[in-house]
Amino acid sequence: MVKKVLFVFAGTGINAQMIRDFTEGRTEDTGETFNDDVIRVYFNGCQDKHIGGHSKLKGYLDPNLDVVANKVRRTFSKDGVVTLNLSDLKREFGSAVIIEPKEGLMDVEEVNDITLNGFSRGAVATFATARALDDLDTPLSILAEDPVPGNDRQDTYKHDSLYGKNFDLSHCSNIVRGEILLGTYSKHNKGWENKWFRQMAPKFNTTTDSHIFMVPKKMHVEFNRRTATYTSSFLYNRGLTTVSLAWREDNDRAYVIPKVEQQKFHFGVAGRAEYLPSYKRSILRDLKNQYEPEILCPIDEDSRFKWGQALLALHKATMNESVFETLSKAVLKNTDKAKGLREFIVEFDSIVQYSKEQSTLKADHKRTMTELEKNIYKLIADFYKLDNPSLKQKESLAQAIQTNISLTKRDLPRKVYDKLKELTANLLSENTLMHPHLIKFIDENETFSANLLTADQPVLDGVVTNAQELSQKLFHSSARQRTVVFEQVKNSLREFITNVADLANITSFLTPKQLKEVLEINNKITTLADVFLLMKTLPTYEHRKIIYHAVKESLIEMKPTLDELVVLMEYLSDKKCEELCQILPLQELEVTDLMPSNDLMSQRLTDGKIALLKKVLEVIPEETLSYGMHIR
Repeated sequence: MVKKVLFVFAGTGINAQMIRDFTEGRTEDTGETFNDDVIRVYFNGCQDKHIGGHSKLKGYLDPNLDVVANKVRRTFSKDGVVTLNLSDLKREFGSAVIIEPKEGLMDVEEVNDITLNGFSRGAVATFATARALDDLDTPLSILAEDPVPGNDRQDTYKHDSLYGKNFDLSHCSNIVRGEILLGTYSKHNKGWENKWFRQMAPKFNTTTDSHIFMVPKKMHVEFNRRTATYTSSFLYNRGLTTVSLAWREDNDRAYVIPKVEQQKFHFGVAGRAEYLPSYKRSILRDLKNQYEPEILCPIDEDSRFKWGQALLALHKATMNESVFETLSKAVLKNTDKAKGLREFIVEFDSIVQYSKEQSTLKADHKRTMTELEKNIYKLIADFYKLDNPSLKQKESLAQAIQTNISLTKRDLPRKVYDKLKELTANLLSENTLMHPHLIKFIDENETFSANLLTADQPVLDGVVTNAQELSQKLFHSSARQRTVVFEQVKNSLREFITNVADLANITSFLTPKQLKEVLEINNKITTLADVFLLMKTLPTYEHRKIIYHAVKESLIEMKPTLDELVVLMEYLSDKKCEELCQILPLQELEVTDLMPSNDLMSQRLTDGKIALLKKVLEVIPEETLSYGMHIR
């Protein structure tokens, strides 16, 4: 009988006996029932010298997974048909492997199907083994769970690192299916997790049916029943088992770790990842349960997943009916503004849920959180109603949200308050509600449907060729990764940046110091419109101050009108505004209609800046308006 073979690679520190006992049902009430034609081979983790090629300590820290991959390849022969020599396999690995079944196998078996499965470094071993088996005609499938190369940061992207050697599987045309499961880890896990456990996903051949699924979990070792169920269904769909097992998923995490808290994936994931189908189904079920009858639910399987996420977050949060009506209608609109709102609501809801998890909440704590949610969603609704919010209005929203949180300091457990304050501050510094230029980087194509994302989603690996690819890559990178990317592409910025929009998109993700370097390399600022675009896009005052100094000597030649002066003053400090009023010939400013200018001032400028203009322009009416936000 021609056989199928399943290779299962253990993670670092785990032995073959443990994964064999779990998979075959020796340690759980349930276990896989394999078909008679399936050979199972379970491998020790890379701490074993037969797997990682080194002593135990070096095997933990820096294994060479080419060792296990090449040994596996040597046990295969290709002479008309592909055969696996089990005697050679035992000789190569000794006690580092367990072969099932124990009885009924010949020394050499013909094989027509290969499946590779692994967790952690064992998942990376599936990539290494696939590279070694790329010359076989035998169809090969991969299910890699939480693949972690575990390289030190400075070595990760070297060609001989585990990531570098195993990222590109595009030459492996015999991989018919490749599926990667990635956990949405917190970046603040203690111990080795944050330093060594960043996950990767390889680049497959265009003919490979490949998918990357994200699984809501906080840390590497957090057991997830959805993953166990999916692994069982994968084996069943590959024709390896007689039944697909279903684990109870009730206790699995019901929300995703906030993006501002998540550990970033290695390059190669962005643009290709979607959430695990069973997780999406649970969100849709929960959302439909909010409606009676369910047919009234405006979201179905063909709807976009982010729309359902945002609507469910609103249903579960506490807010006034009028606020819910405003926001629930808004998140169902197909506009860029609504897209930015959806992203913000989903992220803020995740922050609230994650913060609550930091400590046990008593009844009075829950009441405080309820009141806080109510006030903040009111602020969000009021802000959303603004047609074109000014910087002053954006800063007022951020200040109001932070003030509301600060008022809860004595009424919440310290860990809850600290995490809520920290993550919300991070969200307010870079978000799609207050910074609409970021909306273009958000992909909402993922739906609730079982129809998976296509395999030709864009891959953001280590190479960019233009400004659009660079800004997209920077958006998906951590602060540390952005510095690495900047140093890699710095010498190409003269070619990449062709206009001020390119300049704005790229520098919005850089530090002020890096912005200075970019302007020295390629300064595309020639008009006031260019200045305003940069001022509107750049994230901090320090960035905007650099732009001001870069154009200060050219402002007179740009001949701003009074309205343009007001807009420019909005982005500057009081001191810089005084300097600006001394530089520009204010008596020559074009003032066609004073009242609109006065309205613009009240919307955009602080009282101090308005007073400055009153001093130099005596025609400005004395009465000024102040924009106020709802503060608890």
